[in-house]
Amino acid sequence: MWQQECFVLLKSPSKNDQTKGINILYKNMSQSFKGFLFNQKFTKEQTEEVLQEAFIKIIKNFKAVKNETSFEAWCWQILRNSKNDYLREIKKNRSAMTVNEIENVEDSEMTKNIQQTVFDQSIDDCVALGIQKFNAADPDRGYAILLQMDGYAIKDIAMRIDRTPAATKEFLRQVRIKLAPFIKHCLDIIE
Repeated sequence: MWQQECFVLLKSPSKNDQTKGINILYKNMSQSFKGFLFNQKFTKEQTEEVLQEAFIKIIKNFKAVKNETSFEAWCWQILRNSKNDYLREIKKNRSAMTVNEIENVEDSEMTKNIQQTVFDQSIDDCVALGIQKFNAADPDRGYAILLQMDGYAIKDIAMRIDRTPAATKEFLRQVRIKLAPFIKHCLDIIE
C-alpha cells in the first residue's frame, strides 16, 4: 500500500527519499482532499489555499505519527483542522466591523447578533474539541465518523475503511455511541 511506502520515505534521513515520499503523498491524497473541499462548497482558490496549508502541516508534523496504519486518518484530520482554521479566519475577518458600520446598526440588533455569534461559535468549538479528543483517543473510529459528518456516502466510507457497507453502518452506529461522552457536555451550552 502507498501509505506504508510514503511513511517510510518521509521518515528517511535522505532528502531525496523524503521528496519521493512527499510526491507519493500528494499523488495519492490531493484528489480526495480536493473532492472533500469541493463538497464543502469551497471555491477552487479556497481549495488550493487550504490544501497547501494542510500539506505544509502534514510535512512539518508527520513525525508525530507513530505508525503507518493511522497515517492516512491523521492526514485527513490535518486537512479538517486546516479547513476549520481557514473558516475561522474568514469568520473573524467578516466580523470585524468598521466604526461606520457599527453606528448604522441598532444596539439591540448588534447585541443579538453578537450573542448569537458567540453562542454558535462556542457550541461549534465545544463539539470540534470533543471530536478532536475522540479522534486522538481512537483515530480509526474518528476517521470514519468524520467522513460521515463530511457527507460521504456509506459505500464510500466502507471503501476507505475496508469494510462492507452493512458492516460500516453498524460500525458507525457503534462509533456514535462511543463519541457521545466526548460531546455530551456541549448540551450544557444550549440549556
